Amino acid sequence: MSIKDSPRCDCCLFQNETLVHMSCECPDVKILWKDVIMWWNTKRPDNINPNFIEILYGYKQEITSFYALNHYLHIAKYHVYLARNQSETPSLQVFLALLESKIKCEMAIKNPNYKKCRDKWTTLCICDA
Repeated sequence: MSIKDSPRCDCCLFQNETLVHMSCECPDVKILWKDVIMWWNTKRPDNINPNFIEILYGYKQEITSFYALNHYLHIAKYHVYLARNQSETPSLQVFLALLESKIKCEMAIKNPNYKKCRDKWTTLCICDA
């Protein structure tokens, strides 16, 4: 990170670049979140609609199936971070490629817990489980 000449957002030049703006409110990022949530809802029966607080800090439900959702949201936030650092617009296609890579890596690393990992991600149907 470095000191910027202006507190304005580098992407939209409209708002001050706060954590909430950068992660959730910037117009390009809002589009990504809409797509990410819609994609999740087509793959899972949960039909979620997280607000900015839940996106930033996690979706807190007393159901263990939301472990995958919080991991999914975390990877999406990481995609937003990477895209902004490379002065690119975050996109669903690039996010899904990153997600697939992370899932494959997790399945390879957690070999003793393969079934648990497979069960967590199977309904997203990204990789062969």
